Amino acid sequence: MNHDITSAYDNAAASATEAATNALHRAGEQASAFAQRGSDAMHHGADALHRRSGELQSRARHYSQETTAYIHREPAKAMLIAAAAGAALMALMTLVSRARNAP
Repeated sequence: MNHDITSAYDNAAASATEAATNALHRAGEQASAFAQRGSDAMHHGADALHRRSGELQSRARHYSQETTAYIHREPAKAMLIAAAAGAALMALMTLVSRARNAP
């Protein structure tokens, strides 16, 4: 009888160990798959960001060249536009500082 109890205990322990091992294996596979999906999403986002930043740099370069060309074609107008923009910014800064200092 003592041998039957020991055998039942050993069988139960072996079954529990096997179940725990299988559960850990499945959890590890799921964690690995989740990590892979996260890594894929991160790489996709980085690629999209890289492409977009290249587009933005190209646009900035284009607008810079266009602005320089306009200044060479129309220097007087360019100076008047710059002066007007500066005056508008100063007026805006004055309004903002007055709003901050108002009680």
